[in-house]
Amino acid sequence: MPENLPDVSVVVPNWNGKHHLERCFASLEALSYGGRVELILVDNGSRDGSIALMRRRHPRVRLIQNRVNEGFAAACNRGARAAEGAVVAFLNNDMRVEPGWLEGLIAALRDGARCAASLIMSWDGSRVNYAGGGMNFHGIGIQLGLGDADAARHQRPGDTLFACGGAMAVERRLFLEAGGFDEDFFAYYEDVDFGWRLWVLGEKVAYAPASVAYHHHSATSARVDVHRIRLLQIRNPLCAIFKNYAAENLARALPAALLLTLRRTRYLLALDPAEFSLGENRGLERGLLAALRVRARAKLK
Repeated sequence: MPENLPDVSVVVPNWNGKHHLERCFASLEALSYGGRVELILVDNGSRDGSIALMRRRHPRVRLIQNRVNEGFAAACNRGARAAEGAVVAFLNNDMRVEPGWLEGLIAALRDGARCAASLIMSWDGSRVNYAGGGMNFHGIGIQLGLGDADAARHQRPGDTLFACGGAMAVERRLFLEAGGFDEDFFAYYEDVDFGWRLWVLGEKVAYAPASVAYHHHSATSARVDVHRIRLLQIRNPLCAIFKNYAAENLARALPAALLLTLRRTRYLLALDPAEFSLGENRGLERGLLAALRVRARAKLK
């Protein structure tokens, strides 16, 4: 690793994650990075003793406390604003990292990217959680490699639409100037939206498989009311396409996106198709889609 390494601030959002913090910060304190590393915990109003644990076990970590749960996006933004490093890295509290985690991310930034994403493995290292990000036309984010037991197939670095917010690094100045994560998203898809915005701004986002993190998948969301999670997962993809598509492209994508959102809502909420249907045959759906397209074209004029 070359000299003159940038200072890095690692921001870890936390909400009642006391049981994860010891393993997360033990791995961060074992990083082999040769530059200065600042560790920051942003706590979202935890009531489980997280702050007391950190003060007792990790006194060198900067603590930022929110009175209530402001969401993943807001916690990351607050940490980035307070950070002192030229680079800010984000890490989920339910992750641990390899000693060379930061070297891999910083190498990607030095190679021309402005934002870099880690390879994320399951906690036991048996399967891939994330090996780059993509998106379909109606806003649904895709974690490439998800569930693959052959991590060797995902060792090639390259461009990616977005860096997973759970394990990534970005130039702090760019992150703030681009608006950071959109706090209206609260959680979920704020990273898809941010990566999309960076590409629109002409910046490069890279996947850096030399940077490895391990994840307790959905460890935090499993403790949140499922209906709130579903709301975010259904609403936020629509928010992303509204924000980032040019008007002409939005007019083409929106009709189908709305219909697919209805179908996805029915599926995720396990609604009875007989009670929540657009018709036994598909003629009604085709007619609605055609009407939405006509309306969208009219608005463009």
